Amino acid sequence: MTALLQSTTGRPADAATTLHPYVTTIDLAQILAEPNLIDACTLYATLTTGTEQMRAAHHAYHASHVLYPCGHPRRLAAADAYGATLHQHGLLTEAIDVRRRVLAGYRIHQPQRALTAAIDLAASLHTAGRCTDALNTLAGAWHTWHHHPQPDTSTGTAVLAAFMRALRACRQDLHLLALLAQARDTPAWDDLVTSHTAQNAAADTAYIDAHRTTVCTHTPQTLTAASPESLPGQALPIPARLPPRSPAQTPPRAPATNGHDAPRRHPLTGYRVGDIAGAISRMLTAPEAVFLLTSDRTPQPDDGAARQRLTDTIAAYLAHRRARRAALRTAAILLLVIAVAVLVHLVA
Repeated sequence: MTALLQSTTGRPADAATTLHPYVTTIDLAQILAEPNLIDACTLYATLTTGTEQMRAAHHAYHASHVLYPCGHPRRLAAADAYGATLHQHGLLTEAIDVRRRVLAGYRIHQPQRALTAAIDLAASLHTAGRCTDALNTLAGAWHTWHHHPQPDTSTGTAVLAAFMRALRACRQDLHLLALLAQARDTPAWDDLVTSHTAQNAAADTAYIDAHRTTVCTHTPQTLTAASPESLPGQALPIPARLPPRSPAQTPPRAPATNGHDAPRRHPLTGYRVGDIAGAISRMLTAPEAVFLLTSDRTPQPDDGAARQRLTDTIAAYLAHRRARRAALRTAAILLLVIAVAVLVHLVA
């Protein structure tokens, strides 16, 4: 109880010191499962590092499985601490397995904790180089929070920050732009921009550089993306894995024709200037989003190729919007016709 009070009042070092004799002076392998010891080991594992941390987390995890059924708060807390400890010690395969179970348990028994558990699982997946699984996990978490916002804005902010960092690390810039367009009007975005500091930026840069140069399994996104409204969804679409060309390898672009020596129609022909400007502003969102894009150290494509990709992306977005408006108009006309028919039938 004393250690718990110390940890909740901002004195984690004192709490660890209080628990140290109880955890390190006994042979946990020979102790029967006991609730108070499970709590002590769980708390100790969240406050310390090293070999003793692993011993405590291991005991709490297995002892809680002996005493409690799936979904019990003490069992979930012990599993959560064990997964974090495994991750810290670089045992990523084991951490992923434990954290998957924690996420499943929270989804059923403590839904308010599920999004935080999803962030933890994605962190282990991403660190292990399983980038697709990590991005899909974060996309699902963001989709859940965005469509079912909770009173705790900090949870949405944490999901958004983790998702953006993972997209940046994997150089999924088109998906990142789509996420920014979706997130800019949410409280999570406002909170993230307000809380952004130089220290956070430095930590993100260090993580991103380390991920790109070691375990990243994604090809940098160089192809035209789907419409921004479709990303990110319940499952993050994965771009085609084509190696990027260097400017020296890119052949000169021939004049576009339609097969009869006539110039091909420009992709943006037929759209209003206001709609095009709105699509561009939606993609680029706000000036403060610039620092979230690819760093200057990443080789950039030539201007012509980048301009063509941007044009194609905007055209895809505008076509999607036009089709959506047409479908809505058609539905409105059908409803009107049905209503008139019903009215005529009633009058007759």
